Amino acid sequence: WSFRFLKEQGLSPKALRAQSLLATQMLLDGFHTIDVAVATPKEAKQRAAFIAVRHPEARRLQEAQLDRHVYTDARDDLLRFGPAPYTLSQEIDRALHTLGKLLG
Repeated sequence: WSFRFLKEQGLSPKALRAQSLLATQMLLDGFHTIDVAVATPKEAKQRAAFIAVRHPEARRLQEAQLDRHVYTDARDDLLRFGPAPYTLSQEIDRALHTLGKLLG
């Protein structure tokens, strides 16, 4: 069922990858403006659908973002952002703004 749905929506692997690259590039560009240590490769060919930044309080930041309805993941000192194909650019902007305010 899910493969049929994706095909009907025009969501081929190529289209999904293009969307992923666009969203992850938006995150990378935004992280540059708030000066965080990006742990994910910046080259599109070398990265997957998540962007991770290093911070000693990654877990605290993840919890604080969750309180603000920004959904991320924390593993050790990595704060991970994984925009889904349906994530809007405004949601990415809000996630970046929220992180910037928390690091303030």
